[in-house]
Amino acid sequence: MSHSINDLPSDVGQTLAELRKAAGRTQTYIEERLKEQGLNVDQTRVSRIEKGLVTPTESEIEGYLSTIGTDDAKAYREFLKQPWKILERPSFRHPQRDLLCKAEAALQWVKDFKSQPVRNSQKIRAQRYVNRLVSEGKYLASLKHTIAYVGKIGSGKTTALCKLAGLVISQGLSFERQSVLATGSGGTTVCEVHIRCADKFRILLEPQSKEEIEKLIEDYWASWKSGTEGEQKNQQRDVSSEITRTLRNMTGLARGSRESANGKKEKFDELVDLVNKCADLEAFRVEILDRMKLQERTQREFWYEETSPSAGLEWLKKTFEDINYVRNNELPLPERIDVFVPDKVFPSFPYDIEIVDTKGIDGTAIRQDLKRYQIDDPPRALTVLCSGFNDAPDLAIQSLIDNLIQTGSKEVLKQRVVLLVLPR
Repeated sequence: MSHSINDLPSDVGQTLAELRKAAGRTQTYIEERLKEQGLNVDQTRVSRIEKGLVTPTESEIEGYLSTIGTDDAKAYREFLKQPWKILERPSFRHPQRDLLCKAEAALQWVKDFKSQPVRNSQKIRAQRYVNRLVSEGKYLASLKHTIAYVGKIGSGKTTALCKLAGLVISQGLSFERQSVLATGSGGTTVCEVHIRCADKFRILLEPQSKEEIEKLIEDYWASWKSGTEGEQKNQQRDVSSEITRTLRNMTGLARGSRESANGKKEKFDELVDLVNKCADLEAFRVEILDRMKLQERTQREFWYEETSPSAGLEWLKKTFEDINYVRNNELPLPERIDVFVPDKVFPSFPYDIEIVDTKGIDGTAIRQDLKRYQIDDPPRALTVLCSGFNDAPDLAIQSLIDNLIQTGSKEVLKQRVVLLVLPR
């Protein structure tokens, strides 16, 4: 081969293994054929090469590919011969490999052209061409894409994406109870959740800052101090029931019913009582922050070491619920939760798919966190607008669609937004 050993792609072993399996060959067969070609290779080394534990020599790669002998093996040999000097060499399995190969060849041609005695105006035009090709090449090279689920609270979007991602547990006939990340009928996650592929089950938390938490405390205070019911509806800050729930859990301020002195049941709400007790916002903020003990809430990572997929899903369900409800004193209020699962969402796809469960819409649907999935640069996200069957598209989804049209994003609406109508 015309390249040095340092030019080999990092996944050469995995690619050789895939080509071997596609040809119906065993590792033992490869070992025997390589020995016939005079190479001192045993089955153990073949296995280590395929696992990426050792780097094969050029002679081993040539022997390996000639032994497999398929058209794909021949194509891989030619792929490895091509030098990559400007763009990063893609994986052989990359769906746009041929286009990237052409882009690299064109870039090398332009580079040679610029080194010749040509007019400055030609060099300037050539450099513009290079910049455009490099930009397009980097865009095509990336296999990372996002599917973002958007919908109002209770629309069923979390249940739907859990089904898509295989995050379900067989527990009777109730579909709702099967979803690993579902938080109960009509419930929602306290923040945005990103689901990605990794080598094991893992959860990472990005906590909200003290300033963000203070803003939530201020919003909650304002929602109770805005005067009459009509004024309250007009001035209500965007404080969801989930934020209220986490404020209760993090402060230990409960609500419920209890027996009064005369033996009758009466309702109580310690969080509302504290609002009424405090003279002003500052007193309320100090009281809430003192109860939260943010400095002690330092847990950020969670790992599951076992290999059983079913047990891993059970662990994921329990751990996610604890995080979402902030059920212990070491957990911060999350700004974002990253969930890593050991299996790809779409095993046969070459793309690196990330699924995002956005915060449920509880109030205005025109939020900055939702806009970035509908209008981003580069356009890597597919937005799934989730709506119930009876009123599809519901008012929240209609609002998002109207906003895209009014802001001149009709093409985004046509190309990267879909409507998912759910039965419940």
